[in-house]
Amino acid sequence: MKKLFWILACGALCLSGCNSQENKESDDNMTDVYIPIGPHIRLDKEEYSLTDSIDVKVYNASETDWVGFYYEFEEPSIINSTSWQYVSNKQTLTFMASSLKEAGEYSIYLCKDGGYEILDVKKIYIKSSDTNDYKIDDASFTSTLDNKVLKSSITIKPSVEKQLTYLLYWTKDKKRLSDYTYIKKVTHKGMNEFTIDFNDCMYMPQEANGIEITTKEGKTTSYFLDINEDTLKLKKSKHLFDFEVLTDIHISTVSDKPAHIIHLKSALKNILDLHPNSKGVVTIGDHTNYGKRENYELLMSTISSVFDEKSPNIYFSLGNHEYIYKDIMGGYPTAVSLFKEYTKQENIYYSFEIDGLKFIILGSDSGIGEGTIGETQFNWLKQQLQSTDKTKPTFLFVHQPLIDTVSGSLYSKNSSIQYWYGIDSGVKIKEMLKDYPNATLFSGHTHWTLDSVQPILFGNGESANYINCASVGYLWNDSNTTEAGSEGVFVEVYEDYILLRGREFVEQKWVATAQFVFPTYK
Repeated sequence: MKKLFWILACGALCLSGCNSQENKESDDNMTDVYIPIGPHIRLDKEEYSLTDSIDVKVYNASETDWVGFYYEFEEPSIINSTSWQYVSNKQTLTFMASSLKEAGEYSIYLCKDGGYEILDVKKIYIKSSDTNDYKIDDASFTSTLDNKVLKSSITIKPSVEKQLTYLLYWTKDKKRLSDYTYIKKVTHKGMNEFTIDFNDCMYMPQEANGIEITTKEGKTTSYFLDINEDTLKLKKSKHLFDFEVLTDIHISTVSDKPAHIIHLKSALKNILDLHPNSKGVVTIGDHTNYGKRENYELLMSTISSVFDEKSPNIYFSLGNHEYIYKDIMGGYPTAVSLFKEYTKQENIYYSFEIDGLKFIILGSDSGIGEGTIGETQFNWLKQQLQSTDKTKPTFLFVHQPLIDTVSGSLYSKNSSIQYWYGIDSGVKIKEMLKDYPNATLFSGHTHWTLDSVQPILFGNGESANYINCASVGYLWNDSNTTEAGSEGVFVEVYEDYILLRGREFVEQKWVATAQFVFPTYK
């Protein structure tokens, strides 16, 4: 994975609008990252009109397996599909888009033997019958350094009063990059200019040289911004190793939350495909939904269906869903005992090294509240940090985020929504980490998407860095509501910096807005 990336943190970006605008239909063909061996489905496109037929090609499925369409956040369970068919003996199932509820996002599930065990899933978008061209009048990009942290944004001038959903994509030669999600999606009404802010420290993929702006509605002519890529090159650096961070998997049973099983399988397959030489996978809690033995059994069998003895090691962290259901588990000690039994971890907090760099795993040492780091563990953490080389990266992992660090924990900004923090000694830990500018703390718990407000908190050489790692099981957003999808973080460690890349496991794409660079301070 020795790649050269362009970074949006090397000074001001030089962007300019093209003189001519082009139609957005530049990426109709969907290319899958994987060709699975087992039962799976494939489609020719990602977008369809309401008048189209949708051909779902089925591979290696049995006659009693079935394919169903689910709108937006719905998944196979007690909710009926919008449209469905048994596989029977067909290789292609044809559905009419007009039979669906309405235009919008749909997930197409392949389920096993008339039940709800998910074998595969694909996402599509059904375009409305609206044929209007809501072209953008003008757009511009700005970039400023605020206390050494890059603040980047795009300002858009609409052409109509209508409320529209505006989408931004990375492009190469005015062609959308198909292996990235959209950068941003914003709803706006009116012809007044509006601004879309990018996440701090966000870089641009090597292969991109522009940005596309379009609308979800109508047949809008896209607006393209060119990028002067010479100003965006990140200094070449020696690649050291890769690892991945997954969180909030929430495995329950085959019939309860079946999508979580396929999400985990997809995440593990992504790791094997994209980081074949990975040095390890760190999971930071809530592997199970209830902490029951049967949940762990299904978790481990799901992992072993993808990973074998040659696959990367998995390092497990304790989450609150492993111990909060005291009436089921018989108390915190019993819950911890089960966690150790199945994960083979000797303790709920421990450390290890990869190529000389320290990895520190933390875990709640009681079942009180949302999580505690007691005095014994706190002193142990202090000793672990003191034994590190401050000029090199150090990686810390804890399920619940520290207050006022990343998405879901920003209590001082919005106490009615951003209350998803828990570690009682979080303020003390934050204070201690000010002495470790090359440390990065990874957390989960909130499920907040990687394109939410403040998924990272950059220490800027004055403190540690923090990153929210979203969720494999299901996602949450800035409105404090659930959202479809499955996400995690891929980490590439270089001699001069670390790259943190968000990955969407359902769509099997990089999260375009979650591409971050943390420099190493010597």
